[in-house]
Amino acid sequence: MARDAGVVTLIDAIPSAAHSLVDVQEIGCDFLACSAHKMCGPTGLDLLYGLFGLLDSMPPGQFGGEIVDRVDFKGAKFRLPSAKFEAGTPSIIEPAGLHAALREGIIG
Repeated sequence: MARDAGVVTLIDAIPSAAHSLVDVQEIGCDFLACSAHKMCGPTGLDLLYGLFGLLDSMPPGQFGGEIVDRVDFKGAKFRLPSAKFEAGTPSIIEPAGLHAALREGIIG
C-alpha cells in the first residue's frame, strides 16, 4: 500500500534482526536498518539496506574520503552506492567483528 501511494518505507529491524532472519525482498521495504552490537557484534557499526535506485538518487550527506568518482570545473560525479555514502576513513575492524558474530551463528 505504501509503495502504491508513493511512500518510501524504512523498517527499524534493530530489535529483531538479532533474533530472526530478515528477508528484505519478502518484506518489500525500501530501507531497513539494524545495528551490529545488537547482534553481538562490535559497537559503532550500523547497517542500512536500501534499494539501489533510491540510494543512487540521493546526494551524499558528507564529503571526503573516496566518495568522488570524477571532478571537473563543472562539478563532481559521485561513486555508486554504497561508496558515495562512506566519507572519511573506512571502518576496518568493525565489519570483521560483525562477520565473525554472524558466522558463529550468534543470531538467528
